[in-house]
Amino acid sequence: MVDFVEVHADIEASSIQTPQAKSDAGRSSCVGITIAAGHLVEIIRQAYPGRPGKKDVIKFIAAGSELVVQSSRSSARREAFILGSGEWTVPAQVFRKVLDTFMAKEMLTLEVDARGLKLNSFLMPVLTWRATDK
Repeated sequence: MVDFVEVHADIEASSIQTPQAKSDAGRSSCVGITIAAGHLVEIIRQAYPGRPGKKDVIKFIAAGSELVVQSSRSSARREAFILGSGEWTVPAQVFRKVLDTFMAKEMLTLEVDARGLKLNSFLMPVLTWRATDK
């Protein structure tokens, strides 16, 4: 049996906590996307026809249920299952080579944040990352 007795205690805060900045409220800290490899290759080829050079980049914008791919040549968009929202860039040549290792019908899971991009089990750094409002 436990006897509950009221005990007086003086509690002091060891540090003052400040609330989270309002500019970050409602922003994603990462993006998760599920899309078929063939669909991703298709929109990248629409946005970046031809062979990219070593210094060329691809910009991805994920928001709502739409993935937009932009390059210096064009842009393309496609619906996809997306959690979170954000924008990031990756080296075009490297990313296209990685995508060529997957079969067209294979489902890909992309996880992206400021630390990098994870494509199924493959990890690569991102050149830029920006969380966007939902």
